[in-house]
Amino acid sequence: MITERETSLVVNTILTHARNANIPVRPLKLQKLLYFFHGFYLRDNQAQGLLKESFYAWPYGPVIPSVYYHFRDQRDKPIGLLSELGGKAYIYSEKKTDVYKVLNNPMSGYWEKSDMELSDLTHRKNGAWYKAYEQGLRAEIKKDDIIDEFGANQ
Repeated sequence: MITERETSLVVNTILTHARNANIPVRPLKLQKLLYFFHGFYLRDNQAQGLLKESFYAWPYGPVIPSVYYHFRDQRDKPIGLLSELGGKAYIYSEKKTDVYKVLNNPMSGYWEKSDMELSDLTHRKNGAWYKAYEQGLRAEIKKDDIIDEFGANQ
């Protein structure tokens, strides 16, 4: 069993995977890919999360604020740079089969979707985002609600 990982490591792995497949990723799409990646990972790993940071219910879907603020200057442009920690950009090795299994299997249908298609998918009635958003703008999305959403609907 692996432990939760630093957000930038997950972000960089997603961005590198997308870049290698020639898939442009803008900040909105990155947030939604992170959410789906995290949800599938929770489902497949007995509720052991991949991210330490929580998602919050923003108008266009789940958001990790630190990721938003890091990439917000990119706005509607594809992200070209990786997130750095201590001056270095780290990604997961493909030897981490649990991570790459999620990237290549349940996530496979999500890479080609547009930013707004992914956003719409996060807005399912009674889904985790929906429940948090009903509590108020930028409310924290509960991990148990994410587990319920991905266990039941995916």
